[in-house]
Amino acid sequence: MELNCVPENRRIQQKNGLVNQAFECQDTVCIDVPQTSEDTKSTKEQKKGPLWFLEKKMEAVHSYLEKHKSKINLVLGLVIATGYAALVIGACVLNFHRALALLVLTLLAVFFRLWDWLVECYGARLWNALLPARNTVNTHRSCLKWVIYALLLVAVLCWLVFDTAKQGTRQLISFSGLICFILFMLLFSKNPFRVSWRTLLWGKALQFMLGLFILRTKAGFTAVNWLGHQVEVFLSYTDTGSKFVFGDRYTDHFFAFKVLPIVVFFSTVISVLYYLGFMQ
Repeated sequence: MELNCVPENRRIQQKNGLVNQAFECQDTVCIDVPQTSEDTKSTKEQKKGPLWFLEKKMEAVHSYLEKHKSKINLVLGLVIATGYAALVIGACVLNFHRALALLVLTLLAVFFRLWDWLVECYGARLWNALLPARNTVNTHRSCLKWVIYALLLVAVLCWLVFDTAKQGTRQLISFSGLICFILFMLLFSKNPFRVSWRTLLWGKALQFMLGLFILRTKAGFTAVNWLGHQVEVFLSYTDTGSKFVFGDRYTDHFFAFKVLPIVVFFSTVISVLYYLGFMQ
């Protein structure tokens, strides 16, 4: 039903033939006028336009995606993983030497992904299984700490005796410089008695072992040399971008077009890695 409002005075004036178009009456009478089927049909046709049809289709697609979200993510993940595996295999077949860095990064990513999955699924169970060993370590923590410190001291003394006798006494200059550096830091410290010796000793021990691995073993030197070369190749990609943007003579302005693009490129990559969760 539809309400048709007609002023009462205007109906009287229309009946008597006296109608003033400039005059409006405030008193109105509402008359119910039945709505025909044609009016209802036209109203529905206006509602069911192209936009209404498109909206319904979008809602159906959205509900379907929400219902099968896990399956769609699984299929997309398998497709992307298969494509990436094909890319790595093809690169290794064409030129294994150039694709070695890509292969190493891929294996590292797979290893950390599997590690996260194992920790998520079996971490609590493994932690509970190691409860007796953890209790034993916590009970004898002080004794184990002094044993480890004694072993580190013996290792340093053995290195000083055998390595210094083999290489010469000039090796003692660097070692004495390290000792003097620590003593000066303690001397000029505001709170020398609040120094965390555990952190200091572990840091120096790790530095010492890393130095031995790099300088005294062929595998360590080769690994670090290869890693440095890969970093150099990675940073050299900025030269291609600088040449594309600034031209062949971009090295004429060395700092602006050679150094600054490296900073921007490296910071961008680190930001992307932070976003993806590889950097913490």
